[in-house]
Amino acid sequence: MKTRILFLTAAFAMTFAAISCSKSDDGENIYGNGQNIDPNTSVPDPEGTITVNMFNGGETYVDGMRIDASNNFYSYYYNGVYDCYYSDLGAMKGLGNITDPVTTGLTERCAVIPGHGYWCYKAAKQFPSGKWAINDGSSLNKLYVDSWILSGTSTILGAVVKYVPYSYHAPYEMPTRDMNSFTAAIDDIEYIPNGNYNVTISGNTIRWQEKASASAPYYDLYIRIGDSYVGVR
Repeated sequence: MKTRILFLTAAFAMTFAAISCSKSDDGENIYGNGQNIDPNTSVPDPEGTITVNMFNGGETYVDGMRIDASNNFYSYYYNGVYDCYYSDLGAMKGLGNITDPVTTGLTERCAVIPGHGYWCYKAAKQFPSGKWAINDGSSLNKLYVDSWILSGTSTILGAVVKYVPYSYHAPYEMPTRDMNSFTAAIDDIEYIPNGNYNVTISGNTIRWQEKASASAPYYDLYIRIGDSYVGVR
């Protein structure tokens, strides 16, 4: 009897291992573009999810996010910078399908589509290479458009939107303001040119020095490492 129990236990373990490996190997639970949960799988909403009725025409302001008269997400533009940038992740079951932030497809305005998930960034920059990066330590929002808000004549008045705040932190060490050089964990380094600094990059090391001719006030030197950026002075 003991032998039979041991045999069944071993067989179950082998079956479970085979199932686990097949899911991992065939990518069944990997969706890409920042999501690692199958968009066709229902997942509970994250803790802290907020549901709001966002009316179009800019009537509803939610943490910088608005919907325009043409039913696009947008935000205010001031001094060359938008309050928010958006990334449409495509169709999915709900807010719980969104996991890691993405740095592709960012735009200042995108269509509101029921059943789609989005990231909303309140501190993102595009660098000279065309790559986008997220400010280390900044606040983001995960969004999901649940449904339209319709009038009695089926005119679209806005959308029911679910969102949850997300605090972004770089997955590796970043430079700080008290430095003049930094060696990164990766060699994907870039900066936005600033006439007040001399900057050099060698391999995965970046060095910067304020010019003697620099005059205040002036903007930070923005350094991108991978998908993250910081401002140093």
